[in-house]
Amino acid sequence: MDLLSGAYLWRVATNRSNLRDPVGAARLRVLEALGRGHRTVVALAGHLGVTDNAVRGHLAALERDAFVRAVGVVRSGAPGQPAAEYEMTTEAQVALSRAYAPALTALVEALSHKLDVRAMRTVLRNAGRRLAPPPARPMPLESGAEAARELLTRLGGSVRLETGDDMAELHGDGCPLAAAVAMVPATCTMVEAMLESCTGRKVEQRCAHGPQPKCAFRMR
Repeated sequence: MDLLSGAYLWRVATNRSNLRDPVGAARLRVLEALGRGHRTVVALAGHLGVTDNAVRGHLAALERDAFVRAVGVVRSGAPGQPAAEYEMTTEAQVALSRAYAPALTALVEALSHKLDVRAMRTVLRNAGRRLAPPPARPMPLESGAEAARELLTRLGGSVRLETGDDMAELHGDGCPLAAAVAMVPATCTMVEAMLESCTGRKVEQRCAHGPQPKCAFRMR
């Protein structure tokens, strides 16, 4: 996948949420160790002070999320199978980077000073559609709203879902793009377009802006 595509970066961002729980913290230590160079299971276990089986479990999960990969084998000369070496992938480097949030904030702020309101919304909507591929056909309202809630949650939001006969509303206690939205409220347009793209349904952003923005979207 193109490393410059929004969909690629968004997938990495959602996978990064798997590193936030206590088990994820242990996997983060594995990644940090691999950030210093290729290592085998035995070397990782010795470095981290855990069992070989514990390391294998973490590596399996990290491989599933495309954060590590096997890159070769080490032959020690002792009887038995050669040991595989692992490395951190580009996806992991993106997931661990702290540069993307300030870079996004600086970018949308710069654009807001160069573009009029209409042009700014067009750029943000185009960016939002690049973040999520559209479904083959529009999702039913209930399943589309649940898919939107799950996506926002995986991106770092805490989202409540309220459904009615002909619409659904998603209310967040915060915002996964809070820094950018606080600086340029129109940034919500990008998330609005992303939710429309991934569900095939009409979405209207009704977010609370200001220093502590909160997500709110209505889906029909």
